[in-house]
Amino acid sequence: MKKMRENHKKQFLGLGLLHWIVVLASATLTLVAWHVSQTQYQARIEARFDQQAQTTVNLIEERIRSYADGLWAGVAFYNANKSQITYNEWKVFAQSLKLPEKYPGINGLGVIFNIDPKELPQFLKDQRSYRPNFGLHHSKDEIYYPITYIEPEKGNEEAIGLDISFEKNRLKAAIEAEDSGKARMTGPIILVQDERQKPGFLFYAPFYEGQKDSNIEERRENFKGMVYAPFIVEKLVYGVLSPQERLVDISVSDNDILLYNEHKDPNHTPLFQKEISKEIYGRKWNFQIKSNKEFKKALGSDQSSYFLLSGIVIDFLLIILFLNLSKAQNKAVKLARKMAEEAKIHRRSAEHASKLAALGEMAAGIAHEINNPLSVILGYSALLSEMEKSDDLNKHSSDIKKATNKIESSVKRITNITNGLREFARNESGENRQIESLNSIISETVEFAKEGFKIKDLNITLNLGSDTKINCNKVQISQVLINLLSNAQIEAQKSNEKEIEVFTKLNHKRKTTSIGISNTGDKIPEEIQEKIFQPFFTTKKAGEGTGIGLSISKNLVEAHGGQLYLDKEKERTTFVIELPVV
Repeated sequence: MKKMRENHKKQFLGLGLLHWIVVLASATLTLVAWHVSQTQYQARIEARFDQQAQTTVNLIEERIRSYADGLWAGVAFYNANKSQITYNEWKVFAQSLKLPEKYPGINGLGVIFNIDPKELPQFLKDQRSYRPNFGLHHSKDEIYYPITYIEPEKGNEEAIGLDISFEKNRLKAAIEAEDSGKARMTGPIILVQDERQKPGFLFYAPFYEGQKDSNIEERRENFKGMVYAPFIVEKLVYGVLSPQERLVDISVSDNDILLYNEHKDPNHTPLFQKEISKEIYGRKWNFQIKSNKEFKKALGSDQSSYFLLSGIVIDFLLIILFLNLSKAQNKAVKLARKMAEEAKIHRRSAEHASKLAALGEMAAGIAHEINNPLSVILGYSALLSEMEKSDDLNKHSSDIKKATNKIESSVKRITNITNGLREFARNESGENRQIESLNSIISETVEFAKEGFKIKDLNITLNLGSDTKINCNKVQISQVLINLLSNAQIEAQKSNEKEIEVFTKLNHKRKTTSIGISNTGDKIPEEIQEKIFQPFFTTKKAGEGTGIGLSISKNLVEAHGGQLYLDKEKERTTFVIELPVV
């Protein structure tokens, strides 16, 4: 198990730089895409929240403005009746407005008169002619602002006859409306007609004797009363906003006094919240708005999460893919190394076989060459033995000298042949290279070939250019030349001319030197020219050749950074060895 973990760790760390760059680039793109998508998503839902919040406040503000329109309609009705409105006239007018349909959330629409204490008895008499039980309550006997009419009366009975001057919030807003000539709202109050004791307010629109005057003194002088409407904030909100369709919850406060609150779930954490303040008819209302659970449901899915998840999956798959590729690559490298080692072994075996074949081929010629001087040695040795029996050796001194010279010459010839064979057979590695004279290698090899092969009856021409230096394994280059000369002499012997030419040519531009070996005889057929360097391909009869000589020679030349090829443009069969010069 531990070994398996170590192998996985090695594979993971063994990923190439390019693989890691791809994975990191993919991860970076994933994070960028996720961040951009998340930012856009947050901006989009925040904009939606802002729109919902502003719409909610605007709806409430618009509804209160519509209530003000209803109040001013009552003021216009008062002015149209020349400051005289009876109980029945107001009832008909208010009912014509269809309050529940046109002004949902309103508790009623009424009239508050400004009664001078001196006129109070007559006022009560006039009102009791329509409503015998009419009376004032909560009066202070200093100033009278009684709620005289309100429609509908049902549900508002407690308000009829109420003198609003008894309470500072009601009175303060009334005075502000009187002095400004504008609609004004009271601060938070509890309506006398509200059994649930919910926060509410009164909404006033003043009317005057004649036209509304331009300064406070004249307005106070001619102030006759107000058209008013009582509201409960909860009913106002319900009348404006449908709880089933809303995506935000609100709370409303007047300064620090809470009027309405929907934030009642302590376990709910809103995604967004904001506060909006509005000046509304003389009051400052603060709206605290928070996203609710319906807002979360309406958002839909967050696409950025899909980007992130998809990117992680892709990165994971990339890592798995690269790990598998790395594993396969390691196997391929190991296999390639194994095959390279096997190929190296096969190449060495083939080179050795080629050398043995060349040695065997030369052995026949060498045996013949050694045979001749041996015969001379044996013959003259026998002659010397006979001369030894003679009593007068001085008589044979010239013959003895001739015989010893012949024997010495034959021995030297045999020595030269065996030395050349030993040099060729020496097993030098491809790594044992040194700077050598090319012309010297060619000359020595040709001389050795003349001794080794039966080609002394051939005309071998050396056309060597200026000497060049090459970095090589001398024995291997000689082996290649021997192989090419061997093939050349076989074909040349079949021709009448029996000629072999060895030439060199220096290419300054390519910084190479070429060794050419051409021979008379039949040229290599075109159909097999492309095959001659293939291992084990031969045109010789069975048993006469291995078919690996040219293949081995080509490999040896290429190992020296050169090339071996057949020059197809020459008239004679010509093989060229091209090697880099020092």
